[in-house]
Amino acid sequence: MQRSITMQSTQSSFRFLLRTVGLSSVLASCWCLAATFVCSAEGTNVDADANIRRFENEIRPVLVEQCIGCHGASKQEGGLRLDSAAAMLEGGDSGAAVMPGSLDDSLILEALRYESFEMPPDGPLPESAVKHFEQWIAAGAEWPEHAAPLREETSQIALEDRQWWAFQPIIRHPPPHV
Repeated sequence: MQRSITMQSTQSSFRFLLRTVGLSSVLASCWCLAATFVCSAEGTNVDADANIRRFENEIRPVLVEQCIGCHGASKQEGGLRLDSAAAMLEGGDSGAAVMPGSLDDSLILEALRYESFEMPPDGPLPESAVKHFEQWIAAGAEWPEHAAPLREETSQIALEDRQWWAFQPIIRHPPPHV
């Protein structure tokens, strides 16, 4: 008995709502409410995705073009590698290159600003590039999971590139029996 009264009052409240504001408004409100729950549940994923995009669009290109030649797998000036997140956190002879969330403790920023070290040695980066590094570090210095270490771009095809599907030999497979 109690359940039927509750259902009747819910149904009549819903009918009143439909008559008062209209179906499209009710549906829009429900959609907004659902979107709010989804966004709040995945808010950190949205932020993480934005940080990964920042890395891919603004940080990775600078590291590849300006840093990997002297701080990559083949050469490590000052004992420093900048080709992976682990290497940046480990740092070189002077300490960790990046301290996620801490602009003051990230030595890479001192070098890019020409405060202590002067990197890149050919001349300072544009102020906008330094700002991108500041924003990236302040946001936690996100590096894509499972990303291969950065490497210098060359005109030759590397051994690991040969694993790509287009470089695999063509294999003739017998047709399946049907």
